[in-house]
Amino acid sequence: MIDLLADRPEPELDEFAEQQCARDADAGKIAGEIVVCRERTEPSDGYWSKEDFERRYAEVSQGDKPADVDGTGLPDGMVPLVTIKGCFIGPCPGEPAILIDFDTLPDAPRGSDADRISNGLPPLGDEGDQGRGPISEEELVLPDVAELSE
Repeated sequence: MIDLLADRPEPELDEFAEQQCARDADAGKIAGEIVVCRERTEPSDGYWSKEDFERRYAEVSQGDKPADVDGTGLPDGMVPLVTIKGCFIGPCPGEPAILIDFDTLPDAPRGSDADRISNGLPPLGDEGDQGRGPISEEELVLPDVAELSE
């Protein structure tokens, strides 16, 4: 949250920058130019540090800090020494309700929806083949049993 009504701290006076600005302003008066000096927020000894500038720029422009989603309160990159897995605050859920071993299921009955789907045919649905009449094996396009056993 940004408080727009908060007083902004006054920057420390930078004598070097003030002297530089005064010299530029004097030179501007002689040349008939207008010189505008910006207000610096930090002292300067006349040298510029690229590393300091990049660090400050990264801090200012990085946006909001990420939320502490893991709840450890540790700084980024630190890993807690204890990792807890599983349920440790009861009541804990039991085993999964249904376990299906598909390898133990029997083959689909011949002509059933499951059999039709496995052969690439559309299922007949809940109504079955009512109104369609009997379906022959040729219409089902089923493979020969002898071919399957080979």
